Amino acid sequence: MELADGPGRGSRSSTSSCLSAVERANAVDDDVPVKAMEIMGRARTRSSDPAIRQVAKFLVVGGTSYVLNLGLYSLALLLGLHYLMAATVAFCLGFAFNFLTNRSWTFEAGTGAVGGQFIRFCVVAAVILGLDLLLLRLAVGELGVPSVLAQAIVILLLAPLSFAGNRLWAFSARAPAPTS
Repeated sequence: MELADGPGRGSRSSTSSCLSAVERANAVDDDVPVKAMEIMGRARTRSSDPAIRQVAKFLVVGGTSYVLNLGLYSLALLLGLHYLMAATVAFCLGFAFNFLTNRSWTFEAGTGAVGGQFIRFCVVAAVILGLDLLLLRLAVGELGVPSVLAQAIVILLLAPLSFAGNRLWAFSARAPAPTS
């Protein structure tokens, strides 16, 4: 069956515009690997920056901790714990994982005094836990957000503060030794 000539129906201009569209698409496709290599090269250059690597490591540890926390939180809820108690239990169980991985891998602070780092980490963690419980109570109790969703959001909101506290104080080489 032959299509009648006319706009978009086998006309010469339609065929040539289709060909030019295909040529443009092929030209774009040829550029994709080049563009990807340029982006990867820039990313590789940026990843040599210790601060960016540290943030990336914190995100890996934080992501793992996030999944662990929400899993433990959900389990504690299933076991019948009140949502605030469930959040506290989940936070405490992830505490050791966070301290050990952030100290040894994220902030590479293995040469610092572990006692001082632990005390400062505890202070940062206590502040984060207090804010977590406060925001969770507000989200669930006042705004009616489902508790698992509220906890997921609150954890994400507090992550930058946790990173800053740990980087600038808990695991900082310049952090003062605790006095007793």
